Amino acid sequence: MNKRKNLGVPAETHMRIERVAVEITAKTGKVTKWTDVVNFMIENYLNEAKLDMIGKLAPNSKEAFISKAIYREKE
Repeated sequence: MNKRKNLGVPAETHMRIERVAVEITAKTGKVTKWTDVVNFMIENYLNEAKLDMIGKLAPNSKEAFISKAIYREKE
């Protein structure tokens, strides 16, 4: 059984994600829903988000150092 929970997303954020889904659909030809985009981000970027949030809330933490190092690698 696949249990689901609801996620409250502000209308402006929903529209941003919806636009991304439309762009993905246009470029790939595969119908992509906004929930597909959100689920992809959660499945693939949750740990990075965790490190980033901890780094912002606790700038002297080990996680802040790791988060900054990740951003430097991407530049």
